Amino acid sequence: MTDKRDYLDNLIIKYLNNRNLQIAVSDKKNYSRKEFKNKVLNYKSRLEKIWNIEKKTKSRGVGILLERNSDYIATIFAAWLARGFYLPLSLNSPKRNIDYQLKYSGVTALVSQKKNKIDFSRHAFRKNNIPKIISNNYKKIAYVIFTSGSTGEKKGVCISRENLISYFKGIKVIFNKKFKSKSVLINGELTFDISSADLVFALLYGCEIILTTDSRNLLSFFSKLEERKAESIYVVPSTLEKIINFLGSYKTINLKHLKQLNCGGEILFYNLLKKIKNKIPNAKIYNFYGPTEFTINATCYEVDMKKKQSKTIPIGKLLPGNKYFLKRNRKDEDRGELYLSGKQKMLGYVNYENPTRIINGKKFYPTGDIVSLDKKKNFIFLGRKKDYIKISGYRVNLNRVENIIRAGTKLSCVTVAINGKIILFIIRNNIKKNLILNKLQNLFLNKLENYERPSKTIFLKNFPVNSSGKIDRNKLIQKI
Repeated sequence: MTDKRDYLDNLIIKYLNNRNLQIAVSDKKNYSRKEFKNKVLNYKSRLEKIWNIEKKTKSRGVGILLERNSDYIATIFAAWLARGFYLPLSLNSPKRNIDYQLKYSGVTALVSQKKNKIDFSRHAFRKNNIPKIISNNYKKIAYVIFTSGSTGEKKGVCISRENLISYFKGIKVIFNKKFKSKSVLINGELTFDISSADLVFALLYGCEIILTTDSRNLLSFFSKLEERKAESIYVVPSTLEKIINFLGSYKTINLKHLKQLNCGGEILFYNLLKKIKNKIPNAKIYNFYGPTEFTINATCYEVDMKKKQSKTIPIGKLLPGNKYFLKRNRKDEDRGELYLSGKQKMLGYVNYENPTRIINGKKFYPTGDIVSLDKKKNFIFLGRKKDYIKISGYRVNLNRVENIIRAGTKLSCVTVAINGKIILFIIRNNIKKNLILNKLQNLFLNKLENYERPSKTIFLKNFPVNSSGKIDRNKLIQKI
C-alpha cells in the first residue's frame, strides 16, 4: 500500500493485532483473531490484484454479495486497507435492485457466493459509467450505501474516509470510558448503516463481532444473543417492540449480560423502554439519530431510566465537530427543519444532485426532519417534513396523531395520508376489535380535531418492514 496510513487503517491493524481478542468474528463458527487477520490480508491482496489491472479506471470499489458471515466483514476491512470502498448488497434483494446499485456505484470488483466458495472477480462495467463523484474521489471513499427507499427512490450515498473517521472520533469523545462491552451483535441488514455503527464500536474498543445468520428471524437473534452472551446491540424501535413481544412468550430469558442497548432509525417511545428495562437491568440505553447522508449518526442521547422521561425520548446533542441550523417557517416557532453541517456530511449522491444548501457561507445538508429543542438543548424529533400534510386546508402532523392514539390505546400504530385522507393501521394484539374501536372513537372525539381523525382503520398482525428493519409505509399503502 503506497498511501500513508490514516486513522482508519491504524484502527483496523490494531484490531487485527489485538492479542486480547480471542474470538474476532462469530457466525456459524468462531474465528480467532489470527484466523480472521489472515482472511482480511488474503482478501486485501485479491482485491488489489483486480484493482491494479484497472489502474487507469478511477474507481476502487467492490460490491459485496455474500451471506451474513465473517467473509462479509473481512471484505469490508480488506477494502479499507487497500484504499478502496465497498458497496453492501443483499442476497435477499431482487436482481434488478442489485444490478441498479452495481451500475450506479461504479464498482470494479465483485465478491460473490459461488456454491461454497468466495469468488473475487472483475465487475463488467463501462468506463463512462463511473460516476464523477467516484472518479474524482476514488481513494477517499469508504463506502457507497443506498438509502432504504421507504420514502422515495433509492439514492446512492457516498461516504468518505474523512466522514467515517470524523464519526469514529466523535463516538470516542462521547463515550470515552463509558463503553464497557466486549462484544457487539449485528442483527440488522448489512446494507443498512446501523451495521456500520456496530463495526465502529468493535474497532474502537476491540470487541468480538457477532453475526446472526438471518436478520429477519428473532429465534436466530436470540440464539446468538444467548450463545455468545453479546453485550451490545443496536436495534430500530420496530425490532425492539418485536423483542419485547418475543420475551413475553419466553419469560425465563433474561438479558443480564447485555451492557448497552443502542436504538435509532425511528422514534423511540419511553413506554417501549419501560416494558423491557426489567429484562436488561444492567444495560445503558442510548438513542441515536442520523440520516445516512450524515455518516451513520449525527446525535446521541443517554437515557436515564431512573428519571421521569417525556413520552418521546430525545435524540440528544450533536456529535463533536458538527453544526446545525433550524429552518423555521416563522421566527417565533420553537421548531424547524434540521440542517446539518460538518465533517460527517457526505460527499454527495452517486446518482442524484447534491442537495447541499448554503447558509451563512457554509454548506448544510437539509435532513427533511422537523425537530425542537428541550430546556437542556437536546433535540426532540417531531417527524419528517413529509409527515406534515394538508387536510381540508389545515396543517396536520401525522406523528402527533399517532402519539395520541398510541398513548390512549397502548397499542402500536402507524398512519399514512392518501388522497387527502388519514388511514390508521393498528396492531390488535389479540384484543377484540370492538373494544379497540370504542377506545378510538373516544380518542377521536376528545383528543383530535375533525380534520385530524383517521377516516379508516385497518387491523394488522404485524407491520411490514423494509431491509433496514423500519416500517415500510409503501407496503402499508398497498393494503388500503
